[in-house]
Amino acid sequence: MFYNHETGCWSLVEGKCHLTNPACFRLTCLEDSMSGWFRRDLLGEPKDDINTLSTKLRQSSGGFKFQEVLGETGSIIHDEDEVISFTRTFTDREFVSPVDFKCNYQKKTIISRGSSQFSINTIESTASWENFSIDFTAKPMKLGDPVGVSITWNSPPRLLDIGFHPVQCSVPVLDSYFPVIENSCYASPLKAIPSSDTQIWSNERFSFSFESFSYAGSSEFEFTEKVICDIEFCLDSNCPINRSCPQFYSSPF
Repeated sequence: MFYNHETGCWSLVEGKCHLTNPACFRLTCLEDSMSGWFRRDLLGEPKDDINTLSTKLRQSSGGFKFQEVLGETGSIIHDEDEVISFTRTFTDREFVSPVDFKCNYQKKTIISRGSSQFSINTIESTASWENFSIDFTAKPMKLGDPVGVSITWNSPPRLLDIGFHPVQCSVPVLDSYFPVIENSCYASPLKAIPSSDTQIWSNERFSFSFESFSYAGSSEFEFTEKVICDIEFCLDSNCPINRSCPQFYSSPF
């Protein structure tokens, strides 16, 4: 096992090799791809022959770099409690411990992008899928007219079967917000429904509608073009259906 307590990538911790030097690697997690770099000595003795490691590697700046689209053959995909993870493993035939580069994508867009960290032989970074747009497909002219909303994922990973669905969508009412969608359940008094009763999720565009309304005591109708939604992701289109909706809400599925 190659290690150097001063400048090497690894150190002995309680008799075992642990990855301890952050100068030995970089990892970037993008919306639809992951890229990284690591020093030549990360996988044992320094070497120039990248063919012993992986065909995905290229020599760069005293080490090796890689880039791949999420879902390419060879990556490991897991649906975990709060994230969907993608792992690329590099190893050398003569090196005992493989090194994992792991991108974790938060299942909800409300959590911002994080920084890289590492533990033992795993280098990982947490990111969010955030490139979404929300548009009104139908605008009401009077009270009770339908309001159409469309949520579009502008850069979904093309090689993956990842779906999304709104778990919470709210519109402004006075100084607060009223949830049209609450815990994936739709407001019954507003006749809130998805565009299709079979559209539990979408991998590109999700649409729903609800009746325009006014707050109690108001004599005028005014439509405010604003809606805020929290989005949740699911792997292999395995999006959950909430059957226990709160009062005045229901599941259309």
